Amino acid sequence: MLPLLAVGICLLGAASVGAQTVPWQQPPMSAEFQAWASQSGRPAGTAPLPAVGGVCGDACEMDAVATAGCNGGACPAIAAPGRCCVPWPFHDPWVRAEALLWWTKSAGIPPLLTTSPDNTPQAQAGVLGQPGTVVLVGDQELNGDFRAGGRIAVGTWLDACDNVGLEFVYLGLGQSTQRFDRSSTGSPILARPFFDVDRGVENSRLLAYPNVVQGDFSCSATSSFQAAEALLRWAIVRCPGYRIELLGGYRFQRLTDALDIADSSNTAAPGATIQVFDQFHTRNDFHGGELGIAGAWHRCRWSLEGTAKLALGNTHSQIDIDGSTTTAAGTFAGGMLALPSNMGRYGADQFSVVPEIGATLGYDLTCRLRMTAGYTFIYWNHVSRPGDQIDPNLSPSQFPPTTQTATRPAFERRTTDFWAQGINLGLDYRF
Repeated sequence: MLPLLAVGICLLGAASVGAQTVPWQQPPMSAEFQAWASQSGRPAGTAPLPAVGGVCGDACEMDAVATAGCNGGACPAIAAPGRCCVPWPFHDPWVRAEALLWWTKSAGIPPLLTTSPDNTPQAQAGVLGQPGTVVLVGDQELNGDFRAGGRIAVGTWLDACDNVGLEFVYLGLGQSTQRFDRSSTGSPILARPFFDVDRGVENSRLLAYPNVVQGDFSCSATSSFQAAEALLRWAIVRCPGYRIELLGGYRFQRLTDALDIADSSNTAAPGATIQVFDQFHTRNDFHGGELGIAGAWHRCRWSLEGTAKLALGNTHSQIDIDGSTTTAAGTFAGGMLALPSNMGRYGADQFSVVPEIGATLGYDLTCRLRMTAGYTFIYWNHVSRPGDQIDPNLSPSQFPPTTQTATRPAFERRTTDFWAQGINLGLDYRF
């Protein structure tokens, strides 16, 4: 969707270059533009725009902005070496579409799958802390890789002097997915490690062991992030070549993670296949008010923008833990890490801060179309992620198909921080 929009902006910009018969698209020094500007769409009482020669060659000309009558009549006439062809008071709506090349903070998970040498005694196979035990899956960070996304901003000035504007922004990153699959007919050994609270020692549940059991294991971790803003922009400084704006409004953002774990094991005995499934899903929603400041510097075709924002508000975290075990006798509630003692849906609210900083370099391709490249960093504290909700302290007495109850594993919400950062490449079109 965003790439198609960017292409459309390019075509629209190219069309505006060719339509040189339209007076408001002529250079400010041209007679056509001067005639149009002195008669159409300018604040009452403003003087005709003076003709201004180019200072950077034919490719770029100085703005000629006569702002008498704006800001209560306090603004002097401005001839700012900045934007080409059309002065600010005649720029109403705008749209910026960007491709995002970002990274996000990874999420940790505890050891989920281990192996040992084939000659390891069965009681020690895959047990953490035993000689030769190696972690195959887990004890690592996931979903911290590069991911692509998009951001679009749409806005308009609410007055003829471009002092007060309204802007809406949405960004989304593509879903990051990491998957691990292991299978064995007995060699190599595969085991699911845990701490046995009934015996007070490290233990494991065997999935594959030579001449005893064979099985497979899979783990899938996904993560997605999106954000939206509604902002009021208020210009507090407008000088030749640069401007400073105050920002204020509302911010929403969502971080969604999922960790799904499954294993299957069987022995030579008929009907001895066991399938176990654990699910840990989290969703964090932030709602809050936002304040910030933005500055822009212009020189001929080039521009440089900087933004700093801070949002304060509430993060609502929803955590879903579920599991099941299927045997020849049927399907039972509870897997291995998700058991009746910690299964369920949990919610919590916590005050959070979300700062954002960004810088963007722009180059005017046409009078209305600008190419941009920049960097953005977003931080968010007090979020819940799946791996942090796993309790590796288990009571084997409640492993299905048994119906006994125990206090472990237990649910205890744990939070961490999250960040997203990266490069932005886009197009900015001013109507």
